[in-house]
Amino acid sequence: MKYLLLSLFFISLLSQQAAAQKTAKITGKVFDEENNPLVAATVVLLNLPDSTFSSYGLTNDAGKFQLSAKRDSTYLLQISYLGYTIFYQNLILEKDTLLGIIILKEANTLLGGVEVVAEHIPVQMKGDTLSFNSAAFNVRTHDDVESLLKQLPGLEIDSDGVVTMNGKKVTEILVDGKTFFGDNAQAALKNLSADAIKKIDITSTKKTSRA
Repeated sequence: MKYLLLSLFFISLLSQQAAAQKTAKITGKVFDEENNPLVAATVVLLNLPDSTFSSYGLTNDAGKFQLSAKRDSTYLLQISYLGYTIFYQNLILEKDTLLGIIILKEANTLLGGVEVVAEHIPVQMKGDTLSFNSAAFNVRTHDDVESLLKQLPGLEIDSDGVVTMNGKKVTEILVDGKTFFGDNAQAALKNLSADAIKKIDITSTKKTSRA
């Protein structure tokens, strides 16, 4: 029995090491042109060549972000912040990568460029609301909204239909600008087709506490 437990321990350890070797981290900081950190800038990693969604994160108070993704793959890094020009960079992720400081430039709002390019951002933070472009996720015909929501990173739906985002209870979901559900969330999740949705806005409360 002792040898069996040791064998299982080493197998588990080797599996964890193998999984770690298959991923790499991408780290960087996002600043404006006056060298001020941009807090809650949206950092998205897209798979190439099909531009499907891989992962996302938000910059912290120091403007820093960190993402993890499959090693030896090619990605498009996309960084956005309301009122600023979107930053793009192609990456071949062979190892942990430090990008240093990335400067975002203010957008020329007179040309209306902010509204146009925003349609192509898979994930965007606006105040306390996260906006998801549903076209960036894998949705099959006749899938319900719950199937789509489960693909959104950080979002969880429990057996009672309670929705949380990154540990915070979701207070409102807007689908294409219209309120999706209130108290009867579970029924609403099953009654709307996912392939008819263009955008989902999710607003959360403060982080839920655990007794």
